[in-house]
Amino acid sequence: MNPAPEQLDWRMVQHTHPVIGENPIYEPRNDSLYWVSLFEPALKRIGLSDGVARSWSLPSEYVGAYALFDDGSGALIAAATGLYDLQFDSGRTELVHDTPYDQQRSWFNDGRCDPSGRFWVGTFPQVLAGATPGQEHYYRVDERGVTAQIDGMTIANGTAFSPDGRRMYIADRVNHRILAYEYDPVTGTPSNGQVFVTVAVADVPDGAAVDARGGYWITMYGGGQVRRYTPEGRLDRVIRTPVSRPTMCAFGGKRLDQLFVTTSRLFMDEDQQAAEPDAGAVFVVDVGETGIPEPHFPRAWADSAR
Repeated sequence: MNPAPEQLDWRMVQHTHPVIGENPIYEPRNDSLYWVSLFEPALKRIGLSDGVARSWSLPSEYVGAYALFDDGSGALIAAATGLYDLQFDSGRTELVHDTPYDQQRSWFNDGRCDPSGRFWVGTFPQVLAGATPGQEHYYRVDERGVTAQIDGMTIANGTAFSPDGRRMYIADRVNHRILAYEYDPVTGTPSNGQVFVTVAVADVPDGAAVDARGGYWITMYGGGQVRRYTPEGRLDRVIRTPVSRPTMCAFGGKRLDQLFVTTSRLFMDEDQQAAEPDAGAVFVVDVGETGIPEPHFPRAWADSAR
């Protein structure tokens, strides 16, 4: 029997409403939450202690994912036209690496760093209607450059790593399933991918996070839920979200005991937006679990790639 959906006390973190908010990352060094507004495109930050907000404009027409640098100076941005170095102080962006894909067909999408700082980012087709399934890839970005590691994807989502770094999760959104790979944290190599969870056809698995006990938390886009699965793949919790289109979740706060969720209002008509005026905002809730720190991408790797 599946657990009953929980109605918790969500709070709004940011009152600006981008078309799609994605990729929340908590940074303990300045007690801030970062996320991206995909089509603006911009990287956003809000201080959780002081409420001070900041926004950096980003290159190209779309941004999929990013990773914060280990020295706190900026972020590696996976944009439609390449990987960029964003410098926080100046706001300047510099191309680090061209896209490894055809920019007329694909864009970067979901991504995050493994425990050693390697940045994993997947792609998805610009035009979903008529797109050939299984033509997209997951790429690894490290000191050796950008290399394709996992193929056969259509829309890359749900990237996360177990607390010990020995399991990698990917949501195969189009096929309504979540995959789990054995992962070598020394070499950064995934292998032996297996179906971890299969969800209903009506469910759309999106962005994810992992807690300190190894639970896999994933947003259900359009379903208004965040779900927690145990490391064995059992559905453990279902939490209702304030709006119907959550996009990604992340643990944050000084004790990493709060769950932040970004949301979307993409393709909502006037009636839907009237019914969900807070769609696109960022929310936070206490869920009684503790997360794991988000790894940083080494600045030296970005510098050496130029």
